[in-house]
Amino acid sequence: MPTRRTLVTCLAGAALAVSLMLPAAAQPTPAPDGAPAAAPVTTYSFTPEDIDGRIHRPEGEVDVVRRAASPDSLVRVRQDFGDRLRASADDI
Repeated sequence: MPTRRTLVTCLAGAALAVSLMLPAAAQPTPAPDGAPAAAPVTTYSFTPEDIDGRIHRPEGEVDVVRRAASPDSLVRVRQDFGDRLRASADDI
């Protein structure tokens, strides 16, 4: 069974190999004539009615809603382990 250190080393090696291969995969493919492929162009058109420079906020009053309180943990850590410590010392 492989150790944890071996698994971590293999995982780190795989991550390094993938990180070295990603830049090559991200390169644009050249056009068939050898010229670089052009990136697609996105055009947005805005009319003056679309841009008025004001901040739009909801109308009406703002309702403040209180969130429900999260309950305390039901797990309590014992503060005194003296009796178990003495019992384990007696077993030795």
